[in-house]
Amino acid sequence: MRLLGDRVAIKQDVASNVTSGGIYLPDTAMEARNERKGTVVVASKDSAYNEGDRVIFGVGAGTELELHGEKVLMMSSSDVLAKV
Repeated sequence: MRLLGDRVAIKQDVASNVTSGGIYLPDTAMEARNERKGTVVVASKDSAYNEGDRVIFGVGAGTELELHGEKVLMMSSSDVLAKV
């Protein structure tokens, strides 16, 4: 896949359904707990990011797509808040 403009495709981290204290969380609670961190899997030439970079992005950022059988978020580089 070749992205246009300053786009990046990010594989979002998934939060664990068990808290550090050992409490299991229901699916409804997991939606609010979703991590806003991920790994860049594809980056355009104009992007400030490279494949493999760990990033933090804003709530509601990106469009969910399927790439090689995995769900990824495609977004503009400006939607990325920080490189970790």
